[in-house]
Amino acid sequence: MRIPHPIEPGDRQGYALMITLMFLTASLITLSSIMWWASSNGQVTQQNEAFTTSEAAAEAATEMVVATMDRDWTYGQTLQSASFYGGLTLPNQSAWPVSYQYSDGSGNNNKIGVNIGTLYFTNQLGSSFSNLSGYVQNVTITSSALPLNQTYAVAATVQQVVHATVIPLFQFAIFYNMDLDISPGQPMNIGGNVFCNATIWMWPYAAMVFSNDVEAVGNVTNQMQPDDQQSSSGYVAPTYI
Repeated sequence: MRIPHPIEPGDRQGYALMITLMFLTASLITLSSIMWWASSNGQVTQQNEAFTTSEAAAEAATEMVVATMDRDWTYGQTLQSASFYGGLTLPNQSAWPVSYQYSDGSGNNNKIGVNIGTLYFTNQLGSSFSNLSGYVQNVTITSSALPLNQTYAVAATVQQVVHATVIPLFQFAIFYNMDLDISPGQPMNIGGNVFCNATIWMWPYAAMVFSNDVEAVGNVTNQMQPDDQQSSSGYVAPTYI
């Protein structure tokens, strides 16, 4: 008498085929997911690179305006009109790997957006100019750059805000244009700001106290100026409070 097995050999072969197909399907789904992830990640990376280069191109346009304003302010302490700065020649793209369409941030092509605010007086000039007041004119510079003939046309807009500031010199206790040589023989207290367009040399023979900022384009040194005559008197270090 033959007792049949619950699963005949033919049935076992069918199960093996089904299991193989299931594993194959799972492998194909996993591979497709990996390929989709790699493709998506590559696209995001290319878009980020396109945005970064567009941002650099837009910043180049704004820096042209900043440089021109700095020249005008340095030589004349006055700014030209917003339309003049907005119509400056755009960056030369002849040597760039990508060409860009520039606009002023408001849809006007081949322009740089420039808005010059009203001149006003304030005593809040920031930490770099503590204890000083001045006349400030805020300037907002905006530029957009759109890459041309690229796979991803990702535009970027850069906006810079600069402050054209006039600070009256009478607010400084000492403002010197050449080397400043300080060698007091008696105690000296300086209550206001001190600024020198060159180097400050200090070899005090008595107590010297600075109550506010001391700055120089060159160096602030606690040394005797090289051209000074040597002295046997003792050196007293200045005090900054």
